[in-house]
Amino acid sequence: MANKYEATGTLFEIFPALKLSDKFTKREFILEVLEGRYPEFIKFQLINDKCDLIEPFQKGQAVTISFNLKGKPVQDRNGNTQFYTNLDCWRVQAASATDNTSQEPDPAFFNQSPVNDGYGSSQDMDDLPF
Repeated sequence: MANKYEATGTLFEIFPALKLSDKFTKREFILEVLEGRYPEFIKFQLINDKCDLIEPFQKGQAVTISFNLKGKPVQDRNGNTQFYTNLDCWRVQAASATDNTSQEPDPAFFNQSPVNDGYGSSQDMDDLPF
């Protein structure tokens, strides 16, 4: 199973790095993704040597990120199992102009004149029965 995903959105929040042990550091950030009717605010993490990938970017900037989806079970002291899911980011880059980060339609689309596609003149389009 391929475990590589991409997301494009706007950096909503960037948190400082947290050194949790001598061998483990993590840094979290929130990506605002416009999908559907409402924006989604998704928390990703950068770990160890990847923590500095977010440095060149700032809040409000559009980025495309690559990440892996990870999950693991952890038993607590009472023997109950909890499941944790992490979105581990491994690449951050500025969103290109071709990325669809906006839900706004292109105004030029609505200002186009009718096209004559060979099935009659563009004036015939006004004679449709519906």
